[in-house]
Amino acid sequence: MNGIIHQLEQAGYHVSIDDKAPYYQGMLALLGGVEGIERLRDVAQVRLLSHAQIRKGRAYTYRELFQLSGGHPQKLEQVLMQLVERHIWLRGYRLRCPNCTLEHWYRPQALSDPLTCAGCYRPFVVPLEQPFTYQLNPLFAEGLRQGALTVLLALYYRYQQNQAVQWAFGVLLQGEYQTDIDLMVLEGERLYVIECKDNVTDDVVVQAQIERGLAIVRQLPNAEYVFATLGQPPPTVKQLPLKVWSAEQLLPQSI
Repeated sequence: MNGIIHQLEQAGYHVSIDDKAPYYQGMLALLGGVEGIERLRDVAQVRLLSHAQIRKGRAYTYRELFQLSGGHPQKLEQVLMQLVERHIWLRGYRLRCPNCTLEHWYRPQALSDPLTCAGCYRPFVVPLEQPFTYQLNPLFAEGLRQGALTVLLALYYRYQQNQAVQWAFGVLLQGEYQTDIDLMVLEGERLYVIECKDNVTDDVVVQAQIERGLAIVRQLPNAEYVFATLGQPPPTVKQLPLKVWSAEQLLPQSI
């Protein structure tokens, strides 16, 4: 990271880190380092981690996750268990209070007999048989809402090519131009300045971000601008002087 900051400061920029970066770093720690991002490249997991309700903290049974993922059951179970071991998917129970009818998710260690409702605080008896449900670790879910999925997959894409890379998440630049860069990767002398989007919802905003990024890249020696996305790049992006890393590069097979 020091090499990245040095290049930016040499170009006259004040460098700081945005509020999203700690989430990304925390996710990387939960995964066990950059190598652990490989677990997220499973297409079934990408579908699950892209699901809006899962990102909001909704808990699902294994059967429900399988239906949402459209994945191979054996592979889904294998990767899911690996992520449970890493405390990325958390196991618990989705229980409904018979008094106030509030449905709430409880970790196994929070259960007691009787159980106190998280809403009305009245006791109730847990059903004799209840399937596990799976909820994302809240740190991981918040990071995903902040756009981390494409960021981590883009980092892993370069890490596969050269494990000696340096990287920086959420770089805020103030100088001749002001912008934020989702990911920067220094590979040897080559600096990749990477704008990451899970999906593009506003072409105009994205194009403005890219144009600021391209202006900064022109001030940096041996730098290259990259637009990384799991969705379809907008037509305007394809007309600009940059590289595009799509799902074809970031994933082992198409989602």
